[in-house]
Formats: sequence, C-alpha cells, structure tokens
Amino acid sequence: MNIGIDVGGTFTDTVLVHQGKVITSFKTATTANIMTCINETIRQVSREVPVKQWDRLVISTTMLTNIVAQSLFDQVAILIIPGPGINPHTIKLPGPTFFLKGAINFRGQEIETLDEKDLAVQGKEIYQTGYRHVALVGKFSGRNGRQEIQAAELMRKSFPDLTLTLGHQISGQLNFPRRCVTTWLTAATQRPYRLFLTQLENALQQAQVSCPVFIMKADGGVIPLQAAANQPAATVFSGPAASTLGACVLTPPEQSSVIMDVGGTTTDLAMTLSGIPLMASKGLRVNGFLTHVRSLSVKPVPLGGDSPVEISHNLPLLGTQRKGKAACFGGDHPTLTDAVNIVHHVPGTHIALSRAAFERVLGIEPDQVLLFSQEVISYACHKIAGAIGEMIQEWQDEPAYQVWQVVQKAVSFPRNLVGIGGAAPILTQQTAKLLNMEPSIPPFYQVANALGCAVAKPSLTLNLHIDTVAHHIMVLEEGWQEEFHEEISEKKAVKIAKEMLVARAKKYFLHLSESDIELVNCETFSVLQGYYRSGYIINVEVQIRPDLTRIH
Repeated sequence: MNIGIDVGGTFTDTVLVHQGKVITSFKTATTANIMTCINETIRQVSREVPVKQWDRLVISTTMLTNIVAQSLFDQVAILIIPGPGINPHTIKLPGPTFFLKGAINFRGQEIETLDEKDLAVQGKEIYQTGYRHVALVGKFSGRNGRQEIQAAELMRKSFPDLTLTLGHQISGQLNFPRRCVTTWLTAATQRPYRLFLTQLENALQQAQVSCPVFIMKADGGVIPLQAAANQPAATVFSGPAASTLGACVLTPPEQSSVIMDVGGTTTDLAMTLSGIPLMASKGLRVNGFLTHVRSLSVKPVPLGGDSPVEISHNLPLLGTQRKGKAACFGGDHPTLTDAVNIVHHVPGTHIALSRAAFERVLGIEPDQVLLFSQEVISYACHKIAGAIGEMIQEWQDEPAYQVWQVVQKAVSFPRNLVGIGGAAPILTQQTAKLLNMEPSIPPFYQVANALGCAVAKPSLTLNLHIDTVAHHIMVLEEGWQEEFHEEISEKKAVKIAKEMLVARAKKYFLHLSESDIELVNCETFSVLQGYYRSGYIINVEVQIRPDLTRIH
C-alpha cells in the first residue's frame, strides 16, 4: 500500500494507492503545527489500512513554494570568494553580496590564500548589518572546498550565532553564479524546512510509522527522509512537481497539456508532452535566477484560493499575502474561494459566511455580491491566463518542447488545459476560454498532489569528479575524496559513478541495479602541460531514473 500526503497551505490531502488503483482519499485542514496535522492525517489513514501494512509513504509540501512566492524566506548575505576572471561586481545575485580575497583554480589548486584580515572586516559588516544567515561560496569550490571551510571556521569563532551554508556542500557543478543562487536559496529556506522535517519526524515516530518515508523533489523524483534535511532547495517546487505527476496519471498517456493547479496560496503551472512532464533544461528558476536544482518546468503564480479580495478604484483585485483561511471556512476576510463559493457552491462550506464577509469587510451591497464575486473570478482567470501566456514563451525555448514539435509535426501549442485543486472547475473553464483552450477536470482533481506523491518513485543523485593528473576522485555530495593511480576513461568513470550510487542507495534501504540509473551529465576536459595533453578532468552526474506508477 503506497500512501501519498501533500501538506498544502490550507489543506493536507491524502491518497491510498494499491496495485495501481486509488483505494480512498480525503482532506484535512492544515494547521500551524505540522505535527498535529500529520498525526490527524495518519490516524485517518490507519483507520483504512493499519500502519504495519504500509509499504511506502511519500510526502510533498507547498510550504517552501509559498514562502518563495511570497518572499517570506530568511534574509541571507552572500559572501563570495570570486578569484580572478570576471568582475564579481557584475554578477547579479538575489541578495546583498560581500567579497573575500582568495582563489581556487579550476583544478582545485589554491592560487591565492584567504585574507583573514579582510574576512574579519567583511564578517563584522555582515553581522552589524543584521544578517544571521550567510551563503559562503567560492569559485571552483566544487574542486576544493578548503577556503570555504577555512572561512566558515573563522567566522563561527567570531560570530557563533551565524548560520553558514557552504557552496561546495550544496552543488559541485560548474557555473559560479548558479552555485551562488543555489546556496543562497538553501540558506534562505533551510530553517523553516528543518522545522517542518523535525515536526514531521516527531509525528511519524509518535504514530509508529516504520515503512520507508520519502520527500518529493522538484524533478518529480523522491528522496529518503534521512537525505532531505540538507537539500531544501531540491524540494522548493515539491508541491508543483506532485501535482504535475498527479495530472500525468489522471490523463491519457498520449495527451499533451498545460497543468493548472489551484492551491490555497499559489496557482502552479506546468506542462506535459505526450504524457511526460516537461523538464526545465536550465534548472529550477527562482525569482528570475537560475539554480543548479533539477526541476520540472513549473511556475508558481502568487494567486490561490486563500488570496484576499481587495478593492482598488472600485475594482476588485487579489492580494498576494494571505490573511487567513477563507470566510466560508471560518476566516475573517473574503478570499477567492469565497467568490467561487458564491458563484459555484463549494461542497462542505457555508455560502452565507462568504456573503457576510463581502458585505461586512468590503462593504458590498447584498444585491451586488454575486456580480462582484463574478468580477473577482474574472480578475483571477485573467491573471492566470496572462501567466500561462508568459510561460508559453519560456516553454517554447525548451529543447524537449522543440523536439516534441518536430516528432509530433505540431506547430501550435498543446490546447488542453487540465485543472486540479479545489477551485479548479470554475477557474479552469473560464481561463481556458480566454486562451482558446480545451478545459479538462480529471477524476480525483481535488487530491491530485497527494496522488502524484503516491505514484512517484525514489530518486538519488551522485556527482563524481575525477582528475587523472592530480590523481584524485571525489563525490561532491558527501565531501568524500580519495587518491587513485590507475587509468580511468570516461566510460569507466560513468560505471564507477553508477556503482557508487547503487552503494549509496543501499544506505537508504533502496535496492537498485545499474539499469535503474540514468546519466544526467558527463563532461571531460583535457589537461595540457606545455604542448601536450597530460590527462583529463572528468565530471559525471548520475541519478535514479524518476518514474511513476500508472493508475488504472
């Protein structure tokens, strides 16, 4: 029995799947205390199936998605060791940037020592400015993280309450700006994410859950709970990935569609081509900045069922900051859900509460509430349609989309708009009409995120770096490094990486063969000494192939 749980900002959805069939599903209100919420969810599930009969539990959450969409993350200073080359002041980063003297070259050799006096000055300025979270990143630190470690040790001695996140521990891939952004994103979301995981682990222990537990990643794969604590960035789009997978298994496998997941805080957009989710070829993009995080090509729009209704110049608009739950669920402020409830009654809610909130809070006349609610829905649909139009331009630049066009001999964009989430039926219909698309509301649309969790399969990644001249081999995720003195070709490096990932998976009780692993990236660079090639630098990235179980 596979259990999928999606912890949303408003509701926590649960689905039980056995042998490709949905056994049951239900929703519970999400509370501020995740432990209480998960405990209640587990109690409901265990009434259907005893905990001892669970085979696997997969959890996704839109918590970090909502934090990023609303810019509610921790404020982070970015301290970089840029070394020679591009002027670091020209690098655009998402946070205030400070610079250190020092340098590591692309071979991992120290070519300029760290300036400790300069570090003391920069550290003092960061601390006095009020920052308590620091992303510390050196160019080529993936080749040698010694300067990052040295700088972090010195800063912790002077400022013990600083939380430092080191770039070489987050990503070993080249592209310095993206590694900076990925490290910043990790530092900005790590505190709330670890709090969430702590509450989750306490709830699971209290409920005596003994089956393997996984967390959904942004690329549609899942990772063991034990491996998730240091990878918050990989799960920022956990919720959108889950909803995309849910939509995939609920629609015909040959169908190409735009997915529109209407949540409480955001509406998440994604695409499937012939039943396969479209990947973001350049990685996850946050607030316009690219990262090294593998992700489906998704976009969270800061508009959802809990978006508060406001009035500006006698016209309705929707705010981006939640003011609590919808009035029809006992909240104080009218929301988009209340507007939908008045026009198209939401089961289990009280229309009278929605009407009263519009009249009391916004001063809408009783005989105008229906018309005003229709205008609110129209405003929301135009905003979503505009966001889909923007995403269409981005999606058309994706290599996978361009290949699909050639294979399918398709010139136009996919015309199916699949709506999931509680408010999907009415919003999808109107948004599709604006875009001249065909609306579709699949079965289990209200719990598609949880279904996506239940059908997803495990995923782990391993980055291997080999320098045949320096005679060292390292696994970047684990900080493991070892000397070697044998000849290693690119083909052999890939085989070594796959064998290492199989061994690593066993630590998390995952039993794999090399056929379960896919090659994500492989780069080989020649090392020249004088006029002759003396060896190679080989970088290999492999991961467990993301997959899902079809529903029938």
